[in-house]
Amino acid sequence: MKKISVFFIIGFMSTLGVAQDKTFEKLPGFVDMGQILNLQEGELTTEIEIKNPLLSLVANMSEAEDSDLAKLLRGLELIKVYKFESSESKLDNIKQKLESLDLQLKKNKWDQFVKIREKDQYSNIYMMSGDSTINGLTVFTIDGNETVLINIVGDIDLSSIGKMGRKFNIPELDTLEMKN
Repeated sequence: MKKISVFFIIGFMSTLGVAQDKTFEKLPGFVDMGQILNLQEGELTTEIEIKNPLLSLVANMSEAEDSDLAKLLRGLELIKVYKFESSESKLDNIKQKLESLDLQLKKNKWDQFVKIREKDQYSNIYMMSGDSTINGLTVFTIDGNETVLINIVGDIDLSSIGKMGRKFNIPELDTLEMKN
C-alpha cells in the first residue's frame, strides 16, 4: 500500500509540474516563440528560462540588498531569453516569421514601442498592458546573423528591468532599463 501511495504522489506531482508549464501559455504576457526557434541552425548560444518558483526565491534572497529588484521579481512569472546565429539564407525566413508574429501581437493588443529597421538590424519591442500594470514584455532582435528573443511574463516595472538583467547576467536586458 505504501508503494502505491508513493507512486500516486509522484505521479500527481509530475502532472502538477506539466500543468504549471501549460498555465504560462494562458498568461496575457506570454508569447510563443516556437515558430522562430524552429528556424535556428545548430545550438542556441544562449537559452535562459527562469520560472516563478525560482524568481520568488531570488526575490526573497535579494530583499535586503535591493528591495526594488525583489519587488520586480515577485511580480514575474516567467523569463525566457534565446540567442542563436543563422546563415544568410535563414535570416529572410526568420524576418518573415517575426513580421508575422508582429501582426499577431498587434492583433492581440500588444503595444509596439520600439521598431528599428536598418541594413543588418531588425528590432521590435512590445508591451502587453493590463489595467494598471505591464503584464508582458517581448523583444525580437536580429543583428547581423544573430537573433535574440526575449519574453518576460508577469507584472513588470520597467524602471527595474536593467537590474534584473544584471542580477541574472542577461546583458540583453540591460539596454531595456528605463529611467523615471
